[in-house]
Amino acid sequence: MGCKFFRGDDIPCRGKFSWLYAGEAAPAFIAAVSHDGTGSQVFNLNGPCVEIEKVIGRLKGIVPDTQITCSGDEFPMPVKLDDTPIQAALPS
Repeated sequence: MGCKFFRGDDIPCRGKFSWLYAGEAAPAFIAAVSHDGTGSQVFNLNGPCVEIEKVIGRLKGIVPDTQITCSGDEFPMPVKLDDTPIQAALPS
């Protein structure tokens, strides 16, 4: 696999993290640039909030010999951001 973490690197934090995938972000970006509007707005995009440790467990289920780990303090940023404003502002 090409992902550097599959070679045995350590994620330098642990705990909950908002996992936003490119396939989820892309439609929001396309809707934003296609939307007729005035001014500039800033929105949060939020994905599922899951512990880094759980995701590592899932990766190890797919690639059992991976050496990926996590250590250190809890992820230092807010993980449950409110994304209802973007949902209200942009068409689905």
